[in-house]
Amino acid sequence: MSLAIDGQPSPLRVRACAHFLARARGLLWAAADDASCGIRLDPCRAVHTFGMRRAIDVVFVDANGVVRRVFSSLRPWRVAFDLRARAAYEFSAGTASRFDLAPGHRLQLGEPQR
Repeated sequence: MSLAIDGQPSPLRVRACAHFLARARGLLWAAADDASCGIRLDPCRAVHTFGMRRAIDVVFVDANGVVRRVFSSLRPWRVAFDLRARAAYEFSAGTASRFDLAPGHRLQLGEPQR
């Protein structure tokens, strides 16, 4: 699905992780060079990077999609959390800064891209 930032379309695509295996895998086996793709974990208040080979960006949002907290370049074998978050997005490291994702911005899933 496409991702809008503050109501504006972006080139980011997000895959919703609905079942246990997809959630557990996260970005573990995602291509490192595909910086335009991410995943959404919902509900989610904490993520880990155990077993990861590279850093990732983690963006926690509330129930309205408003960014609560951003962890940039979360290195392998770390944990990030926000106990008031509703969902989390995981992206390749550097994505949050490239799109200026910061607390207060609103993320919204759109229709799947064709």
